[in-house]
Amino acid sequence: MISSGPNMTSWGLRKLASFARPATNALAKGTKVKKTPLFLVPYLYVKVSRVIKSFSYITLAAYGLTLKARAEWNSDDTLKEADSLYEDCKYKEAYDLLKQFKDNDESEVLWRLGRLCYELARPLKLDSEKKPLHLEGYNYVNKALELDEKNFAAHKWMFILLDLKAYYEGTKARIEKAYQTKKHIQRACELNPGDGTSWHLLGFWCYAVSDMPWYQRKIASALFATPPSSTFEEALSYFLEAEKAQPNFYSTNLLMLGKTYLKLGDKQKAMDFLERSRDYAVKTYEDATTREEAIKLLGGLK
Repeated sequence: MISSGPNMTSWGLRKLASFARPATNALAKGTKVKKTPLFLVPYLYVKVSRVIKSFSYITLAAYGLTLKARAEWNSDDTLKEADSLYEDCKYKEAYDLLKQFKDNDESEVLWRLGRLCYELARPLKLDSEKKPLHLEGYNYVNKALELDEKNFAAHKWMFILLDLKAYYEGTKARIEKAYQTKKHIQRACELNPGDGTSWHLLGFWCYAVSDMPWYQRKIASALFATPPSSTFEEALSYFLEAEKAQPNFYSTNLLMLGKTYLKLGDKQKAMDFLERSRDYAVKTYEDATTREEAIKLLGGLK
């Protein structure tokens, strides 16, 4: 711990006084002392003054850095900058910026860090590479909810990252967490009904449950008296709600509308939405993979 300026000054004065102490003690005893040459006195004074000055600069610098960090966080500038970097797909830069504040106990910082962990993991190929980032992201979002249960974005990202955490634990764990993940995304929709992504994710949950393979249904039946259930019609209603909340906001929502209409046997509407997904401006890694899937599905319909 660095001492404060006044304390350092006192230390310097005590240091200066220590040079004179031997002579003072000797005089008190009546003994003859060896005098310090006069030409050394200015040197000693300058030397001690420099020590005091150096420590004062260190003290002020440390204090200034602390104030700077606090000033940066107390304004909205940090979050605005992080969101701007996110929109520009500069996920690593945004992550590095916000990680400085991970211990500030601010839910707005923590859920954004969870989101960035997810985005950083997305282009990685191996589960062994993705897993550390997904678990790190889960821990951030979990803490965000502990701090603020009414943060809709934290619930939204908990839906995603809790499911991914369960994925690494196996099919049984993932099915066991199905109701819990649904509660989080329902809560997000309740807290912010104008957020299209939350409605999309609720629709995705319904689609995934409706499209569950037989062996997973068998596991679900063994785990729950009433296994998770839904229909493609219910999934469609939430995907459409997402479009209503934020029209044309997400290439994947257009893709899922096309896939859901295919499941329901409406080929024309399916093609309409798949073409819109295909033609969506590619800005992110997800846009690119979504476009590829839309092209593949359209190829099978012609």
